[in-house]
Amino acid sequence: MARGWWSGLGGIALGALLLGCLLGGVGWQLGLLELAPWQGIVARGAQSLQDWGEGILKYRELAQRERQLREENARLRLERDYWKGQEAQVLRLRSLLKLKTELPGQPKICARVIARDPQRWYGRLSLDRGYLDGVRPEMVAVGPEGLVGLVREVGARASKVELLWGGDLQVPVKILPSQACGVLYVERRRQGLIKYISYEIPVEAGELVVTSGLGNIYPAGLPVGRVEGSRAGQDSMSQEVTVNLSSQFTTLQELLLLPKGPATADPALFKEAIERAEEASKRAKALWPKKAAGESQPKAAPLKAKPAPK
Repeated sequence: MARGWWSGLGGIALGALLLGCLLGGVGWQLGLLELAPWQGIVARGAQSLQDWGEGILKYRELAQRERQLREENARLRLERDYWKGQEAQVLRLRSLLKLKTELPGQPKICARVIARDPQRWYGRLSLDRGYLDGVRPEMVAVGPEGLVGLVREVGARASKVELLWGGDLQVPVKILPSQACGVLYVERRRQGLIKYISYEIPVEAGELVVTSGLGNIYPAGLPVGRVEGSRAGQDSMSQEVTVNLSSQFTTLQELLLLPKGPATADPALFKEAIERAEEASKRAKALWPKKAAGESQPKAAPLKAKPAPK
């Protein structure tokens, strides 16, 4: 009987244990259901932290790559500018060599610009050739684009050139193809004024202006510039023609010195260099602010025929 009693008690205990397990499992599941939203928040927060960390690492990689690309770009720009300079120098020297070979007169001396006068930066420069090299006063200085100036002072191993841009030279010139002759004065840098042109001669913008050879100093045919416009002269019998000078006075590095005297040069020898200079000038003007361009580059009056005086 005792054995039956213990067996009954064991069954009750086992049933109670099973019931407790069942009730505990249900409670645990209910607890998990209550914690589910918080688990999602925590999971999303952990994922955000992970993404943030990966983003920082990616940003650092991209920033380092950007610095490398910027450095590479700067290096390539320097190389490009260097080779552009070398190309310009080759073209310039090739033009001078061609001029030395084909222009008339002897001696013809190539000289390098070594200094500019601080007091007359746009009016005078110094060359590394003097009388021991054959340089003489009043030799004509020529660049790849045409007339540059006139030798004024000569030392043993150096000389000074008066630039056309400085405004102190008066040059006999003629306009092609009309052959109208006048005298060129430089009013301001890169712009000259031809006086004493008859009002009866039609002048068009873009026509080439060359030295006329009058006066036996400047050889005839050296390009000076191109016609920009015209205006009435001080008397009723003439017109004044504005001219854009062709030589690049701010970038002169080498010059060719020609003897003064009667001679005739072929303007076609300068055509290629003049076209390069004009194209470079157009690109430079395109970069100027419109307001500055309007203030610093006043337009000449439109070209038109002058009525005959009554």
